[in-house]
This record gives sequence, structure tokens and C-alpha cells, in this order.
Amino acid sequence: MSVLVSVLVAASALCVGGVATVVGLFVFVVGDRSRRERISEYPLGLRIRAKNPLKHSILDVSAFDSYADYVASVKKQSAVKNLKSLSASFAEHRIKATTKNHSEACVMRWEHYLVIRAHEARVYGPVRSAFVGVLRWLSAALMVGTMDEYRIDGRLVAFTIQIIKGSTLRSMWFYQRPEVSRCRLWFHTKQTTVTRAIAMHIRHVDLGPSLTKEVEELKSLYGFESTAVWRQICDYDGPFLDPKF
Repeated sequence: MSVLVSVLVAASALCVGGVATVVGLFVFVVGDRSRRERISEYPLGLRIRAKNPLKHSILDVSAFDSYADYVASVKKQSAVKNLKSLSASFAEHRIKATTKNHSEACVMRWEHYLVIRAHEARVYGPVRSAFVGVLRWLSAALMVGTMDEYRIDGRLVAFTIQIIKGSTLRSMWFYQRPEVSRCRLWFHTKQTTVTRAIAMHIRHVDLGPSLTKEVEELKSLYGFESTAVWRQICDYDGPFLDPKF
């Protein structure tokens, strides 16, 4: 029995020590913007030299003077309808969108974890999504960027994080609760990314890799071309920038 107790005590000490180490590293990194910028380069794919890089869906917005010009360039009418019906959808579901600067200080909270967990539960189930959600939360918290939050009657139902580096705006994370999946929030994030890129004279919008062929094809309906040579096309060489709105 004494051996078992000793093992349990040692295991508990290791767990506590491990948690303390993780918390310490988190505080060390999240409190310094330059460290968060360096970490952000890994999820962006800028520090990874893969032999067969994943394809990214990108859009050159340099030819557009306004968001209306972009919408006019979208050829499929059903896609145009989705882009033009955002205001009506937001009014119908009482959705409020707000923007926060996630670069100067981490704005991730418990409510963001709950949204991530609900989003991932569709794929991983209720138990595994709890652990996956922690990893997703930490990844987002340690990065810089701009967060757009979507709320209904004050309750957070979705959020996305965008990062601008060089002359490229990268749409990084998008999480939503299943009950708002038909509220066209994903399409609204396309509006904000394109509008910000045009306003800041950013050349490319990068939606990153797609998990499925269906998602890749959906992005293509909105003018985003899937390519494995995105590093050669998109300019990520400049500094990290904060949007003006």
C-alpha cells in the first residue's frame, strides 16, 4: 500500500509540476507581443518547410477599389446572394459583431473555449472535443491578430481571428456554435477580410488550407484560388500589422 501511495503522490507532483510549467510558459509568452508574433509564424505555416505543402485558398484584391467591386466579381449567383443577404440575416437573428485587438493583449476567455468546444464536438464528440478545445484555445491565445466576435443577446456564439503580415491578410480561426451554422457568419468573415484588405491596401487574402475538398470548392465559388505555391504568391515578408477597424 505504501508503494502505491508513493506512486500516486509522485504522479500528482508531476501533474502539478507539469501544469505549473505550462501556465508559467503561457504567462511568459502571452505577456510579450514579440514572442507571440514569433509563435504566430508557425500556425501561419511560415516556419514550416514541408516537402509537400498544403494548398491555401488565396485571393488577389489589388484590382478592387471596394467591397462592392469584389462582390461584382463573384460569378455564381447563389454565392452573390449569400454575400448580399448578410444584413438581413444579422437583423433576423439579432447578431451583433464587434472587433477586438488581440495583438496588444490576449482577449481569449472561458466563453471562447466553450464556443471552440461546441464547434469541435461535431467532429470529435463531447469527450475528445474537451481536450481538443484546450489545444485550440491555447493556440489562438498565444497568437497575435484581430478578433471579430459574434453575439446574440450578449452571448458569444462565434468568433474569428485574422492576422495581417506583410501584404497578406490571413484568416486563421473560425469557430461557431452549431445552432448558428445557418446564420451566414462564415460569409460575414469573408466580407470583413476582403474589406479590411482593400482598405489597408493589402494585396492578398489567404484563407489557409481546407480540411475537405468540399470546403476548398466552397472557397473557390467566392474567387479564392487553391494553390500549393502560396508562399511564392503571397507577400508575408513584412511586419505584423493591426487593422484600422
